[in-house]
Amino acid sequence: MYKNANRTTYKNYLICSVLGTILFLTLTNLPMSLSQDPTISRQNTTDDITLTQSDQSKGIVQITKTATSSFNIVNGSTGLLGTFDNLYTITGSSDSLNKSKDLIITMITSDLDKSPTIGYVRAANIDQLFDISNKSNSMPSALPNPFVDEQTINSTLTLVISEAIDSAQSIEFSTVAIQCNFGMNIMDWKCKDHGIYG
Repeated sequence: MYKNANRTTYKNYLICSVLGTILFLTLTNLPMSLSQDPTISRQNTTDDITLTQSDQSKGIVQITKTATSSFNIVNGSTGLLGTFDNLYTITGSSDSLNKSKDLIITMITSDLDKSPTIGYVRAANIDQLFDISNKSNSMPSALPNPFVDEQTINSTLTLVISEAIDSAQSIEFSTVAIQCNFGMNIMDWKCKDHGIYG
């Protein structure tokens, strides 16, 4: 009986020692928290687009995209795209944003061009396009195309992002955030900049 008790104690001790060693090795080899290490780029989802260099002093630019869409099902058989919105947040120093301007524009343009909602961007509000208050006797021969082409989308993106980055040069903050809202109506597309660190 005494030998069995010693064996059981020895086995328990051995198991605890092995588990303790594994736990110790695991904890000592874990990297620091993502928020503590400036060389690690945080990726939330595939919607994050990041231009990263290995050191804060070289300038990090991060682009985060939040996309929302709604869909409507009519009579249980027809699915239609409802409202949609693409919000891009671009952060970095004024200098790094300016140096990366062309790449930022290219990345956002490429990302938005691949979006399933890109073909549904309207040239204006739908009420303005189909104005039925005009009661003239002459009806138009065809309804106007309410959607904009890819070239117009890309040139508008380039314009609003460039203007926001250029205006961020005057902000006296070490880190600048630019928020670009690209929704259903191209006339409403805009980018706003503001400093987030002093």
